[in-house]
Amino acid sequence: MARGSPTPAHAAGPGRSRRTGVWLVGALAIPVVLAGLALVWPGPGIADDLHGRAVAALGSAGLRGVTVDLSGRDAVLAGVPNGRESEATRIVQGVEGVREVRVRPGTSGTASRTDEPEPAPTAALPGGPPAPGTTDADRQRVAALLARSPLLFTGDSASLTPSTARAVQELGALLAQLPAAPIELVGHTADSPDSTVDAQALSERRAAAVGDALVAAGVDPVRIRARGAGTTNPLASQAASRRVELILG
Repeated sequence: MARGSPTPAHAAGPGRSRRTGVWLVGALAIPVVLAGLALVWPGPGIADDLHGRAVAALGSAGLRGVTVDLSGRDAVLAGVPNGRESEATRIVQGVEGVREVRVRPGTSGTASRTDEPEPAPTAALPGGPPAPGTTDADRQRVAALLARSPLLFTGDSASLTPSTARAVQELGALLAQLPAAPIELVGHTADSPDSTVDAQALSERRAAAVGDALVAAGVDPVRIRARGAGTTNPLASQAASRRVELILG
């Protein structure tokens, strides 16, 4: 063969085929790897949502001051009052999207519930006498539901999100079975310096929106009292602070 003549096609075929096969395998593997990373490591928006719902769920059970650190979908708790580690773990484990929960060793007992006044819990727990026809077990059922599905809102909005609307529907079905129990709804907003919305008015609209949805779900409107607290009782994050608390009499 003369020098400079082109290489026959059959001579380059096997090597080219092998290289093409390697590139194809690599191209197919990349989406699989990326999908696996997405399952293990949620984006910032998802992480903020998980953190907000976990903090709100803990606050609903009176566990304010507990910090929640997220690594992907795994949560690490610190500042849990002594004796309530199992309760805090169970509450955060019940937040949809959280995979594993553990309490950081040596941090129990650091959260205080007596250093300063606290806002009322989302659902009244046993302590005072229940309203006629309402048992402690009923109160605990309401508290558990709210711990699992806090009534949260997006920034500067009083519209129910899909998850909050589902939670209110479930609450309405439960509360309709407790016709003697009065219901107080307290709306809250995050303390955001960038917001141009009237915080007090927004908190009142959020409470009213939940009240209207409960009435639509079958709860007697006479039982419901809705009010707003503005930014006076923020929780650990802005996402958790945008909420409505329900106090069962």
